[in-house]
Amino acid sequence: MAFSEQPKHTGIKIASLGLLLGFLLLLKQNFYFLYLFLFLYFFWKIWVLRPRWNGKKIFRLTAVLLIGSSVFAGVCLTDAWVNDFNKNDLMFKARQQFAEELYNPDTPIENRHAYLEMRQRGTTLKHFLAADRWGEKSFRTSFGVYGYTQYSGSFAYYDYVRYTGLALLLTLVISIGYRGQSAGIALMAISGVTALLLIIVACWHAWTVDFQAQGRYFLPIIPIAAVLFYHCRRIIFRPVFYILFFTLFSFSVYNFILVGLRDIGKYGM
Repeated sequence: MAFSEQPKHTGIKIASLGLLLGFLLLLKQNFYFLYLFLFLYFFWKIWVLRPRWNGKKIFRLTAVLLIGSSVFAGVCLTDAWVNDFNKNDLMFKARQQFAEELYNPDTPIENRHAYLEMRQRGTTLKHFLAADRWGEKSFRTSFGVYGYTQYSGSFAYYDYVRYTGLALLLTLVISIGYRGQSAGIALMAISGVTALLLIIVACWHAWTVDFQAQGRYFLPIIPIAAVLFYHCRRIIFRPVFYILFFTLFSFSVYNFILVGLRDIGKYGM
């Protein structure tokens, strides 16, 4: 909208985008990498479109930013006021008072849960990745593990998802590298670097703070990939890409219904 000459329903769009921006800023910390991507994407858009700036465009952009910032600031200030502007200390005291011994910050580190502060315990990164299998566990929880980690698919299922996903990614990379020209390749680089940074930071956090095998940490990669696909959809090798995409989708539907819903319904949470 900021780059359009005469957008329709300008006021409604400004308010809607501002609210969406405000809600987006309130998401969890892993979405900071989506913010980074959107920031770089904005400059990529300027580089590709080379818009002519005028007062109306600057006003629309500023209005969206102000509305989004106001929503974010209002929620943060309310939260701080409710917690007497001392939320971190209150949360720490609550952990000391209510947390079980395995998770209590006052418990000596050697007596706390084995997945807490693993680096401080002497676990090397190599051991963390190879023996504790952070990558494999994170991958599996990204594509279907239920009841926290109680129910999961077969080894074959995750292998099929892995190979299909790699083939899908390779198809996308080759398509953009071959047909995308400088603009498509630049957007692919922005998307890839942002997603890689998210994975690296998630690994570091799991190693140094708490190891939770939860694929939801990688959720921001989905909108990043969606933006990349939207701009490059006309240059992708469509038959191959769509076959692989719907194969991957079929795997996920199978796993959700015949593993997740079945096992939770049969054995409970």
